[in-house]
Amino acid sequence: MAVVFRHPVLLLRTALLCAIALTPVTLPAAPATPVSHVGVARFQDALAAARDGDFERLAQLEKRLGNDYLMQGYLDYHRVRSGLPQIDAARVKDYMRQYRDLPLANSMERLAIARYGAAGNWKALRALRDTPPITPELACYYWQAVGEQHPQEAMDAVPAMWLTGGSRPAACDPLFDKALATGVIDDDLIWQRMLLAFRQGNPGLMRYLTGRLSDEHAAKGQLLRQLYNRPDMILSLDKDLPAAQRDALISAGLHRMAHTDTPAALAAVHTLSQRPGGLDSDIRAEAERRIAWYSIIRDLPENRAWADRWLRDNGDEELLEQRARRAVIEQQWPAVISWIARLPVADQQSARWQYWLGRAHQAMGDADLADIAYREAAAHRSFWGFTAADQLGQPYALNQVPPPAGDPLTDDAALQRVALLLATDEPHLARDEWLTLLRRQPETQMPALADYALAQGWPALAVDTAIHARAHNVLVWRFPRAYRDQFVNAAREGDIDPYLLMAVARRESAFHSHATSPVGARGLMQVMPGTARHVAKWLDEPAPDTDDLYDPLMSIRLGSTYLSDLLKRYQGNRLLALAAYNAGPQRVDEWLSATTLPFDVWVESIPYYETREYVQAVLAYRVLLEQLDRPEAQRRVALINASERHPGYHIALLQE
Repeated sequence: MAVVFRHPVLLLRTALLCAIALTPVTLPAAPATPVSHVGVARFQDALAAARDGDFERLAQLEKRLGNDYLMQGYLDYHRVRSGLPQIDAARVKDYMRQYRDLPLANSMERLAIARYGAAGNWKALRALRDTPPITPELACYYWQAVGEQHPQEAMDAVPAMWLTGGSRPAACDPLFDKALATGVIDDDLIWQRMLLAFRQGNPGLMRYLTGRLSDEHAAKGQLLRQLYNRPDMILSLDKDLPAAQRDALISAGLHRMAHTDTPAALAAVHTLSQRPGGLDSDIRAEAERRIAWYSIIRDLPENRAWADRWLRDNGDEELLEQRARRAVIEQQWPAVISWIARLPVADQQSARWQYWLGRAHQAMGDADLADIAYREAAAHRSFWGFTAADQLGQPYALNQVPPPAGDPLTDDAALQRVALLLATDEPHLARDEWLTLLRRQPETQMPALADYALAQGWPALAVDTAIHARAHNVLVWRFPRAYRDQFVNAAREGDIDPYLLMAVARRESAFHSHATSPVGARGLMQVMPGTARHVAKWLDEPAPDTDDLYDPLMSIRLGSTYLSDLLKRYQGNRLLALAAYNAGPQRVDEWLSATTLPFDVWVESIPYYETREYVQAVLAYRVLLEQLDRPEAQRRVALINASERHPGYHIALLQE
């Protein structure tokens, strides 16, 4: 029977922890970190009491935990937190010293600054911190505290915080109000910030700032706001405007016009350059670079000849790559070779551009040069390296190395804390603890930590360790057999490739079950809440709660069901299905045009960089995960199957 969403989350998590413990790993097992059921239950009870502020009950529970309790710092954190902002800074600093090895030490400082600042307890804040924090909110509180005794020092810090094209937190308002009242923030600083807001596309902030200008300068602010909606007004500016103001308006207008009407921006540059006095060289250079960018990525034929000349004269690395990519999309093979030759040498030697160099030579009938380029590309472990290997009919280059030797583990207390936090379903705290441990330990302990994470069934922490140690070629750390049995079961149920599911999870969350994206996707498979509701409706089951999306079994089931549906939509084509998983099927449908493209050209033509890289990464990860799991299958693993290569990518694919 299929697992339904009504299963209690706790039972799912318990089942998963048991399954992970039974999942084999390829490295020798490290000594297990002992976590008893009694210890888990006691910590859960104590942490719940601490979070609830029930310190009388917490004191009773602590009698059973004993002195020097391993997790005491997590309990004391809430004691100190509950006393803020009334308690003095000495208590906060005592906590930070006592638990300096915990990630909560820094959290406590940030929390205390925010609480002291909101309460106006400047004396305590200054006693806690004698240098400005990084975050704007805390920095503004800090400088308000400084201003109580050293007002000039605080005012001297204001311009750097003020000059941004975005909004600042409300905590900065008192500081800025004082600076405005005393003239530290004058018309010039307001005008500079308006120009930054203009370039950042923030008309709301521009409107607010215009109201702050003096009567003498209000007209200047209104003109800039009008220019935001009508950037072509730069061609008819009053000739009597001060030169600095005129240049600022022209620069801003060209910046805006390059985005809203690129051909018109190029014409405006030519017009302004031919007028008496010409166009400031720096303004022209900045505008032309932006115009060239939009001309190339938008493929504007009317600007093509100019953009190509500009690129040949200026050699902008980022734009040269975009131009080479445009030549690939158009399958203009001589141009592909020409533009690749203009790239920096390091870029030319990458698997991507060596592959396209091979494709270009092959299309032009030069088999020898094509073979040389393909062999160079095939030496790399990547989508384009694997694609080149397919062209040559040779195995993929994994370029993996065995885990290096290192020093034995020394911080057993931290490892026990991580184990207990994971066992009590506190993955965020566990990861913070692990990352703090990685930063604290010498590089020579990274191998032991990565091996230990794998042996304990902590695949996401093994990946974190590999990244921290820059162990790019230790593939057993970077691509562990995480949740293997669960992926296999879901794949069997949904008639889908289990390694494809594993690759999606590896790319989406790096196997962190509680990962959350900036747009709200959650869990191993980064399922959006709206998508989860749709999938539940397809399965005729109740919609899961948002928290349920963090459950690994739930996430695997939802993600696999959704990906299976996308594969059906696109007749089993994984490139299209993966692009749709990342960017949405409506966009992918739009990317299939009346022009038939080869599979590799279609991948390069995906407009969104994130989606383009996503498709490549998932398919390459899929190869790695299967070959690591089934070494005997090396010669049978294929990056792209025959149906995905032919007959080509065309809008007709949506009509089958």
